[in-house]
Amino acid sequence: MKITKLLTAAFLPLFFIAPSSAQDGGYPTRPIRLIVGFSAGGATDVSARLFAKKMGDVLGQPVIVETKLGAAGTISADYVARSPADGYTLLYTTSSIHAISPHLYTDLKWDPVKDFAPIALAAKYPQVLLVNNDLPVKTLSELVALMKKNPNKYSYASAGVGGTQHMAGAILAARAHVDAVHVPYKGMSAAYPDLIAGRVQIMFDNSPSAIPFVNDRRVRALAVSSAERVSNLPDVPTIKESGFPDFDINGWSGFVAPAGTPQAIIDKLNMAVIKSSQSPEVQQWLTENGSPTNLSGTPAEFATFLKDELAFWKGAVELSGAKQQQ
Repeated sequence: MKITKLLTAAFLPLFFIAPSSAQDGGYPTRPIRLIVGFSAGGATDVSARLFAKKMGDVLGQPVIVETKLGAAGTISADYVARSPADGYTLLYTTSSIHAISPHLYTDLKWDPVKDFAPIALAAKYPQVLLVNNDLPVKTLSELVALMKKNPNKYSYASAGVGGTQHMAGAILAARAHVDAVHVPYKGMSAAYPDLIAGRVQIMFDNSPSAIPFVNDRRVRALAVSSAERVSNLPDVPTIKESGFPDFDINGWSGFVAPAGTPQAIIDKLNMAVIKSSQSPEVQQWLTENGSPTNLSGTPAEFATFLKDELAFWKGAVELSGAKQQQ
């Protein structure tokens, strides 16, 4: 009798553990590929690699970042959408890939909702409104006044048609009732030399890329697009504070898997993202780059977030007048 009770007590915990292990098949049993659609060294790539390293530690298998460039990141999404739904190929997606491109490209072979299983939000990037140092303005209200006096005299740069920077500029111009010339570049690295030299005068950029230029005083920051000030730019007001009370725009990045990935695997990946985001290294990177540090929620919450973002950016694309791309 005592032996029976002892055996029952010993194996009872396994009874409760077994179903979870059976559902995810002991996942992961081999390395996981994390697909990134933007060049090495940018904020998206750097944060993806930081999360990948920490997620590998949590999951006990390497998470290997692979870059697949082209068509503003949409090629990376197409690749993952057509990958096996087994949890071994993930997409580190962004606002421009997942929420803007579906309204801008007419020939996408994937659907942002139907073809992906949301895992977790990773980071949010406020946009920083930057101007050339020689432009005679110190505040957003002064910039608006200058532009109203000189319609279409000033130009604003972006990383390309339909990107977050382009959309932020177009929305602000529309709400401020000013006219400016949009100058798209092939990435922000190509735009900064012209902004610094004064060949273009105005630009929005993601906080991770913008903060070093501001701190080095190569450009001037007038405002940030988020609802709250950025901790590493404490003296820079929000656009909301500067006379536009409903202005709250952020770029973001997050994890998705191919549609049909088992829920147990999605939940395990979500857990890995959350644990990784709580690590000191990730917390430090998020703080230094202007992102909130407590973003990761449930897969269902991320799914709701994605649908809300799709609706918001649809209106932004229409407002910007950006032409749909083939």
